Amino acid sequence: MAPAQPSRPPVQSPGARYRQSDFFRPDRGEPDRTYSPVAGFIHDAAGPEDEPHEVLWLRRCARQATIRVRSHPAYRAACVVGAWPGGSQSLLHSVMADLLVQEWAATRTREESPVPGDDEQVLRTALGTALPQARAGAPEAADAVRAALRGLLPGDPAVLTVDTACSSSLYALDIGSKLLRSGRVDIALCGGVSVLEPTMSVLFSAIGGLSSSGRLLALDAEADGTLFSDAAVLLTLKLLSRAQEDGDPVLAVLAGFGGAADGRGRSIAAPNPAGQTRAVRRAREERSLEPEDIDWIVAHATGTRAGDAAEIKALGEEAPEAGWHCTATKALVGHAGWAAGAASVAHAVLALDRGVIPAQPNFRRSAHPLGQLDIPRSPQAWESTAHRPRIAGISAFGFGGTNAHLLLADPQPPLPAARALKNLVHDPLVLVAWSAHLPGNFSADSARAWLNGTGAPLPRSSTTPVRPLPPWVCPPRP
Repeated sequence: MAPAQPSRPPVQSPGARYRQSDFFRPDRGEPDRTYSPVAGFIHDAAGPEDEPHEVLWLRRCARQATIRVRSHPAYRAACVVGAWPGGSQSLLHSVMADLLVQEWAATRTREESPVPGDDEQVLRTALGTALPQARAGAPEAADAVRAALRGLLPGDPAVLTVDTACSSSLYALDIGSKLLRSGRVDIALCGGVSVLEPTMSVLFSAIGGLSSSGRLLALDAEADGTLFSDAAVLLTLKLLSRAQEDGDPVLAVLAGFGGAADGRGRSIAAPNPAGQTRAVRRAREERSLEPEDIDWIVAHATGTRAGDAAEIKALGEEAPEAGWHCTATKALVGHAGWAAGAASVAHAVLALDRGVIPAQPNFRRSAHPLGQLDIPRSPQAWESTAHRPRIAGISAFGFGGTNAHLLLADPQPPLPAARALKNLVHDPLVLVAWSAHLPGNFSADSARAWLNGTGAPLPRSSTTPVRPLPPWVCPPRP
């Protein structure tokens, strides 16, 4: 029986968000256009028209992630979210509209007379056709998180946004866990959010990173690129002892985290397997786990040939003799960008709950030697046992090698104790060296002399005038 043909994502149109015809061209050589019309868009008409997508989605995630969790009014709360300004079409449109109005007003002021307020409103109304998401007071990433959380967490929760590209939400989980383990907070919501806008597709088309077939075939020999998707994911974290005291359902235990950098590389599309290996090993080192203790790897696996090849090489060499199951969430939901790692964590939590490691969708064969990796073509039983916890490793790798690997385990039986936890929490941090490049001849000796009051004054900032902006001309519509 022939294998089923891979299907395209069910949602491909941006709807009213932007006109796809303005950015799509089937010719791969067309500049400033995308050759792939396929992406995963969330269409939701239930939210207020003046509310950005990221606020609406994060609020819904926060409500769902806390509905069965006790949150005492005295608890200190934090929310750490992987996000970036380019992941908000509302912010991009609003900033662009403001810049165009400011430049137009400055030009009118220089050439004629102060611009009447009515004229500015007419211009903003006209720009609303081309920039439909523009609105006054569009929130930046941290502001969007605060707006989404309003009234849902106790007190005034601390908010932090993280941008390490596609690994952002795994780093958000690590930061949240450190806040909890240090005693600074009692409950933390961590995850990521990413709202599709055409810039990402145009940029990835320029480097040939998007799938031209309209299929995201992660880990497969026929993979020809990635496909992006809207996403928002939040996960609620507590210390195990507090969750048990509060009677919360414990879905999984964070069993270790490893971060690493690739160092110097050829390009963002050519990751270094050595950097990925370091992240995987560091995650195990936290509790002195061996490769044999891990059952399943949820790979980053974007569907790009170079990226998947590097990851398969790193995992294949690191896997134990008994092997690892290996799958990728992106083949199901697309590349969720800054929320991708958290989406894979949610996938692993579901697998723990149901006792099944899922099959890899649409996988036929690998173009590379898999070593001790097994990419399952059918669901694999993953039942809990009394003698060892089930453990999954989740990878997320960002541009240029911002690598992250998170281990997720059963609540029972207990994991080995974390190594030197007391030292990690209580040992003071010390600064052992410094280095800087500053304007002028500002060496270490001149810095010491300046601090002692015996040296020359600090170099003044540049007096070179800022070059004026070039005239802006609206390009004709294609």
